[in-house]
Amino acid sequence: MPRFNLRGGNPTLSLNTNQVLALGNPTIIFMFSMIFVGVWAVSGRSRHYLLLFAAAFCLFAISVTCRVVGLPSGAETNAVATATLYLACATLMAKGAAARYRIRLNILLLAGLAAALLAAIGYFVYVQRDLTYRMHILNLGAAALLFAPIRPWWRLARQRPVDRLLFWVYTIFTFSFVPRVLLFTTSATQANIMVFARSPFWVAIQLTALISMMVLALAILTAAVVDLVEGLQKERNLDVLTQLHNRRSFEERSLVLVQERRYRPISVMTCDIDYFKSINDRYGHNAGDMVLQAFGRILTECARLGDIAARVGGEEFAVLLPDTTLEGATQFADRVRARLSQTPFTVKPLTDTAHVTQIVTASFGVAQRRKNESLNDLLRRADAMLYAAKSNGRNNVTIAGQLRTPQSHHYYH
Repeated sequence: MPRFNLRGGNPTLSLNTNQVLALGNPTIIFMFSMIFVGVWAVSGRSRHYLLLFAAAFCLFAISVTCRVVGLPSGAETNAVATATLYLACATLMAKGAAARYRIRLNILLLAGLAAALLAAIGYFVYVQRDLTYRMHILNLGAAALLFAPIRPWWRLARQRPVDRLLFWVYTIFTFSFVPRVLLFTTSATQANIMVFARSPFWVAIQLTALISMMVLALAILTAAVVDLVEGLQKERNLDVLTQLHNRRSFEERSLVLVQERRYRPISVMTCDIDYFKSINDRYGHNAGDMVLQAFGRILTECARLGDIAARVGGEEFAVLLPDTTLEGATQFADRVRARLSQTPFTVKPLTDTAHVTQIVTASFGVAQRRKNESLNDLLRRADAMLYAAKSNGRNNVTIAGQLRTPQSHHYYH
């Protein structure tokens, strides 16, 4: 069999054909590691789980390379060094999966398990020399480390198709280590590690490991790219200050929802913060921003999962309420109105140094969609009710078709 020499005449690093071909595996894995780092950098460096996966894949590439070229030299030293890298790779990979879904893992427990596995491998390297047990411990141990996030992950994997894809690819990858143990033949595992590393059987195992690692890497990258695209879409459709939908997003989503549920009740609530210009004039724009942020939080907390809440203007807001009658929308508006009117704000007048506590109110208009009514017509009727609420003393809810006036309170004139 032809042999290749990496150091021009140094026979200690002479590689056979199988080993040279096997060196392509860690090269590909290392490239994926660098791609993870690149995606992390492009995504604003907020997805730190990609760095954990990058480190895991890098360690795997280094482990395979060390095993192929026989570095560090010496069968025992090489076996322990590569096993250490291998187990560290599995630990980081489990931590990366957990970090993506904010799953809490006991890293000390994982590190303790990895240390115990390494000690067991060391025993079968230095004391009772047995490659079979060594490989069994290494592969089953890696599977145990990788399994750590799977159980809590299962509940979160049902959210999006990409999450389900990544979960099942990761799970299959984890359990692929079990049959790998059964595939070690007696003749192959009775040889020492350097002889075994030159066997076609070992190359076949490395090839299957490469394929499984590539599939996992592609699943991770797919999930990361989907996250990135959705993040850009969210940024495009989000009002940065209040974290609600902006006008464009509100109109696009509401139009689709109105068309889909044309035979089901849909209501809309529009609202406007009372005397908002006076707030900015007296206390500055920082105080105005604080009020807008607080009102955005109130809308988010009061809204249901399917409701569409948006900031559609400077101090103007709208909420589309699917499967909601006029009575339900009125109750929702009253709840928001009460929450805001009971929220004190500590502000400092521009012409004074002392802080004061003020109450902010808002006016609301509510309308339920009529048969075959367009979204624009529905919003116009709700806006008409909002203007009526303003004219009726503010801090009240005005309903399309009737007038409903809770006690009004005036704080800014």
